[in-house]
Amino acid sequence: MTHGYADHAWFDYRDSRSTPALQWGEPVQVAIHLIVTLQSFPLSFKPPFPVPGGLDRPYPDLANWSQRKVGEREGLERLLDFLDLTGTAATWSVDAQSCRNIGPLLTRLRRPGFSAVASGLDAGSIHAGYGDPAAEAEMVRQALAQIVEEQGLAVEGWHPPSGAHSPDTLDILARAGLDTLLDLNNDELPFRIRCASGSLLCVPWQHFASDLHCLQVCRQSTGQYVDDIEQSIRWLGVEALNKGPRLLTLPVHPWIVGVPHRFREFERGLRRWAAMPGVRFVNIRGVKAASVETS
Repeated sequence: MTHGYADHAWFDYRDSRSTPALQWGEPVQVAIHLIVTLQSFPLSFKPPFPVPGGLDRPYPDLANWSQRKVGEREGLERLLDFLDLTGTAATWSVDAQSCRNIGPLLTRLRRPGFSAVASGLDAGSIHAGYGDPAAEAEMVRQALAQIVEEQGLAVEGWHPPSGAHSPDTLDILARAGLDTLLDLNNDELPFRIRCASGSLLCVPWQHFASDLHCLQVCRQSTGQYVDDIEQSIRWLGVEALNKGPRLLTLPVHPWIVGVPHRFREFERGLRRWAAMPGVRFVNIRGVKAASVETS
């Protein structure tokens, strides 16, 4: 017997004790899914609702625009240097314009320990802003064509810009041949979500653990942020003893944690977390392989 929700039929009720555990093939209590988000903000950025981290001053918002551009260059390179040096696994969430903007750094995103998901044409291509299923589907088609075919970056799924859907988004993604969605906050394990054209593996996107929420919106210090994530890892490690391996999704942005006054502290945090017993960094390809929610 299944128990649906009153407001939708996308997935059935599940409790955390009955959810199948992730199968890593080695002893792992907490898997950290580090997602580095690359976004290109057009100066004409006008989302249908206020977007955290967006350009929110009157046009032309050159101050915020140029600060975001720094993240596409210096901040990204700092993160890449550290991830390459340590062999840390990560997922890149990229939009089509960012792929063009980062130039030669794009080749470094193809390292075997990395994987990628597509995230629209740019930060302004928000699903909920199209209002027409055909136009929304064309945006998805163009983004995949530009990221995969023109830039040669293989993608393992889709992250809707700003995590915003239209009523047609899930069906459009399934029809486009995508099998994985990253953007819902409601679990610590992947789960299967249904739509008219098939189903998608929904991999959690924990916005409230992101640098965008904690550092940019809530104005935490980098040290506090690093300590809070460590406490989250320890708590999930305790739960893992009874429930099986947990997944901590950590979305970060080069223009936030990659800037000089934050990066050293964030780098120390990455090293501390990696050294904790039973902790492993993973990418989206590894999460999909470890999930039993594949049918």
